[in-house]
Amino acid sequence: MRRVQPSMTAPERADFRPRRDVLALLAVAAAIAAAILYRRYGVEPRAWTAACIARHPPLGCAPRAAALWLQGHGLWGWTALTAGLSAFATRRFPLVLTAIVVGGAAIVNYNAGLGMLGTALGAWTWLRLPPDSSLAPGTGEAPGRPAPRPPRSRSAPGG
Repeated sequence: MRRVQPSMTAPERADFRPRRDVLALLAVAAAIAAAILYRRYGVEPRAWTAACIARHPPLGCAPRAAALWLQGHGLWGWTALTAGLSAFATRRFPLVLTAIVVGGAAIVNYNAGLGMLGTALGAWTWLRLPPDSSLAPGTGEAPGRPAPRPPRSRSAPGG
């Protein structure tokens, strides 16, 4: 019976960091859940609408007004798209998370077209990131690591 070789070599398995991804997924899920809950209980109820048009509105009306202003001007979606494009161009993990979280908030706040595009760019970039997110952009090498030297020829002069 033939033994099946694993697809990843030992150093690749050692570089894999599931903890970063699991923690980031939990943070993204918590942020989007918070956006959904805030929308459901802080923006949509008619009681809040009535309280916020009163002569002396409660303090909870300021963030509600900001969320509705961002929604009305489409800035949730534009911010998600900008973060997604920036994450795609720079391959920076914090920008990836920003694109996904703001994209989720954009979808919740009815800026779904641009929000989905920003979220998709962020998710696509996340899937294409190397396991070590500390890589310098565009180099494929971690900062501080020396570049590999090509082998020297025995017939080359000076060697």
